[in-house]
Amino acid sequence: MARPGWGWSTPATCGQLGVLPELRLQGLPTAVLRLINRATALADDYRRLMEIAEDGRIDEWEAPEFEQISENIQRVIAAGFEVLYAEAPPA
Repeated sequence: MARPGWGWSTPATCGQLGVLPELRLQGLPTAVLRLINRATALADDYRRLMEIAEDGRIDEWEAPEFEQISENIQRVIAAGFEVLYAEAPPA
C-alpha cells in the first residue's frame, strides 16, 4: 500500500518508472536491518566518492568505481523505502 500523497500506487511501480530499483516488501525488522547494512556499506565508500568528485569530473579510471558507488547509493535509497513500506509486527 502506498503512503498517502506520494504519487504512485505501489512500491513496485518505482522500478518500472526507472526512479528507484525494485523494492522488496518485507517485515519491519528485516527491512531495518537491510537498510542499516546497506548504509554501513555505503559509508565505506564516502572517502573514495569525495576523491572522485574533488576535481569535478569522472575520468575513465574512476568511472567503474563511481558506477559501483552509484549502485550502492541506489541500494540504500531502495532499502529506505522498504522500511517505509514494511509491515510492522502486531503490537
